[in-house]
Amino acid sequence: MQKPIQYLDDIQHPHDANAYWVFLFHGFGADASDLKNLSEVLTPPGQKINWIFPNGIFTVPIGAMMTGRAWWPLTLSQLPTDWSLYSPPELAQLMPAIWKMIDSFKIPWNKIILGGFSQGSMLATEIYLSAPQTPAGLISFSGALIRKNDWTNGLAIRKKQATDSGQILKAFFSHGEMDQVLPSSGTQKLIQMFKSHGYQCDFSSFRGGHEIPMPAIAKAQAYIYSLR
Repeated sequence: MQKPIQYLDDIQHPHDANAYWVFLFHGFGADASDLKNLSEVLTPPGQKINWIFPNGIFTVPIGAMMTGRAWWPLTLSQLPTDWSLYSPPELAQLMPAIWKMIDSFKIPWNKIILGGFSQGSMLATEIYLSAPQTPAGLISFSGALIRKNDWTNGLAIRKKQATDSGQILKAFFSHGEMDQVLPSSGTQKLIQMFKSHGYQCDFSSFRGGHEIPMPAIAKAQAYIYSLR
């Protein structure tokens, strides 16, 4: 039986029914606490945001006698050169637990923003494109295009739902130009695919590596504010 996903939270009290809920997924080898401090700098001034920081379901080695968490296992010395058709087999195990966790909050999808860093960004995009209704937004820090065929189909559904409802589709992406872990070309492909389906894409490109620098944080904060 699949265990529930554990998470850290920063939930506003008293609860504002109009507030967004941001689910922010960590990268490979980190854990739920890795991105938690971002809630302080990503929340727009004067705006209430509820933050949820889920913990990866897999334990993975990250060094001598050290382990971290992951959303699916990876062999870091054998990463794909082209991620576009990569599809983690563990998604079949992972996604039911993800849906159960999100459903437990009883939040309408138009109040949910999905985001993440690196592997967590890939997961956030997967959730965004396979959700039953279009979420409010997507934040991708140093992500990549994977599952190209499935994501293309998901974007077509998002576009049709937006056409029917009049929703404006927006997404945010950031990536370091010198990223040696996930090349920035993966995010560029992702942006092109989103734009081809009618999305307004905010992009923060920076001279750095596999990281989330302050310029990207500032632009992501502005993106969240723009969803109001």
